[in-house]
Amino acid sequence: MPLGILIPVDMDKPLELKQLDGLRPLQEAVGGLIEPMTIERPEATIFVNEEGVLMDVPVNRRASLILWVGLTRYRSAAPILGDAVLIGVPNDDGVTQDVPYFYRHLLLEAKHFRVQMQPIDDMMWRQHDKVFTDWITAYNTVLRYAEKNALVNHVRVVAG
Repeated sequence: MPLGILIPVDMDKPLELKQLDGLRPLQEAVGGLIEPMTIERPEATIFVNEEGVLMDVPVNRRASLILWVGLTRYRSAAPILGDAVLIGVPNDDGVTQDVPYFYRHLLLEAKHFRVQMQPIDDMMWRQHDKVFTDWITAYNTVLRYAEKNALVNHVRVVAG
């Protein structure tokens, strides 16, 4: 039974660590048929309602931020709609793993956040001096920076 983080579309509702055993709990969590979206940095999967557009559900800003920072090619893509679940990637046997510790710590435990950018020319991570007190502001900041700077390859938010 993998652990996942439920990311409600309602910004007033907190993120919740949940045990998700099988297809039905995932479908219940997102309110319908599921569609996986793989994140590369660090590896994870966001499950969303594949019929969110047809059902006219609102934008899930928090889940969209996580996707856009973790997977560069989705940065200009449509946002995630409705409730979402962040969980691990399947192992070699196809068994879904727990949400990585990185995300559990960052989204549920950390109190301070830093933003980092990786320039195209040297691929070294550069950290901004500013310390943020909430992860949403840190994610928004690093995305705005990436959108304005064509020389940035990847961005991320870390606890710190």
